[in-house]
Amino acid sequence: MSAITSPRNPRVVEAAKLHEAKHRRRQGRTLVEGPGALEVAMESGADVIEVFSLGEAPGATQVDRSVLARLSGTETPRGPIAIVAIPTDDDPRPADSVVLWEISDPGNVGALIRTAAFLGFDVVAHGGADIWSPKAIRSAAGAQFAVHVSRVDSIEDLPAESTVAAVVDGGSAPGPVPRPVAILLGNEAAGLPEAVATAATHRVTIPGQFESLNVAVAGSLLMDRLLR
Repeated sequence: MSAITSPRNPRVVEAAKLHEAKHRRRQGRTLVEGPGALEVAMESGADVIEVFSLGEAPGATQVDRSVLARLSGTETPRGPIAIVAIPTDDDPRPADSVVLWEISDPGNVGALIRTAAFLGFDVVAHGGADIWSPKAIRSAAGAQFAVHVSRVDSIEDLPAESTVAAVVDGGSAPGPVPRPVAILLGNEAAGLPEAVATAATHRVTIPGQFESLNVAVAGSLLMDRLLR
């Protein structure tokens, strides 16, 4: 198979559209960039549709740097970049989980998913940045494909023994709670809606010497502390 050298190649143009949420939804596909993230996706049984690579590789489409730059979301892409089918969401299950409630930054979303995968938490989404965006996948190192992912419309949909709302102030210090536990993390600017925080069985605030923590750091600390 000959190499693709034009960023205007129809296959490249169609693949590049997957940086936009509307095209990911329409096609049911996303882009996975980098050998580590792609390896996680493949080991997790993801449906890899096409792989674009700078060099020759078995089963991959060879491209030049201009094509890779068109497909990549980074300034210095290394590849490979793959078109991968987005898995179907699972139903929430009674297991320890982290709930991403309208978190808007895909970097934060990815960081939390990566920590969840490391600590054995499920991931539950309610609005916010797309879990399956290429940027979120890069930030998570592909961990989306290795964790149980579901979505909920309300806190009542969470099959957890304890629901822990992370709030900036006014909550108790993190401590043991009945499990399985669902940790609710809110939007970076607005936090959790008050109605959601009030409906939770516990409200917690991480004590510290600084004004507040980034939501990805706070969520990672809570996941670790509530497992102890």
